[in-house]
Amino acid sequence: MYFVTIVMLQLFGNLVNTRNRHLSMLQSPPTRNPYVFLAMVCSICTAALVIYVPFFNSIISTYPIPAEFWFIPLPFAVYMTFADEIRKLILRKYPASIVSRFSW
Repeated sequence: MYFVTIVMLQLFGNLVNTRNRHLSMLQSPPTRNPYVFLAMVCSICTAALVIYVPFFNSIISTYPIPAEFWFIPLPFAVYMTFADEIRKLILRKYPASIVSRFSW
């Protein structure tokens, strides 16, 4: 479960948000880097392979989880996206604010 949570949050919480530093994810075109979506599919497939193939279960000490567990981290990813969009909005409106000094 922890592995799936990390994979899902990295993909939908971090990767989608960090494609652009200042622009909203709605302002930057998703076709700008088409490899991002290919990487997302590959990451999910690799995670599924590690979790559901018995050979990898014995090597990495994982076990199959129910399909609904893949969706548990998504509300946290939505929260991360919302928080990052607020951060980007503050950066655009107030570029000299303390938020911009603490942002990357």
